[in-house]
Amino acid sequence: PTWVGQDDALQTVEFTTIARESLAKQVKDGKLAPLYTTKNGGTEGAIETIREVLAQDPRASNSNGPNKRGSKIIMTSSGAEADERSDSYKFLFCDVQVEFLVSNNGVEVLNV
Repeated sequence: PTWVGQDDALQTVEFTTIARESLAKQVKDGKLAPLYTTKNGGTEGAIETIREVLAQDPRASNSNGPNKRGSKIIMTSSGAEADERSDSYKFLFCDVQVEFLVSNNGVEVLNV
């Protein structure tokens, strides 16, 4: 399929302050153990891993919607080009849910 060779990596992945603080709390509470703990720099390790996952654009590639994997221009539900943001997406990482937005500028992690 053509999507296999498609270069659809997202260039930037940024974390909001709320997302960083929430992730640090999840690590402290042992929600990402044994891979990410306070003893092994777990918060920064988890941030780097989440960045790598999100840079690969985990949105569905077979979606009929306009904001599917690899789309560089974000569209509203009415089909118009959005100024910056679209709907948020979520995925599970260990035992926590990561919420993120994809915009024309990259990815922003909203909450963990």
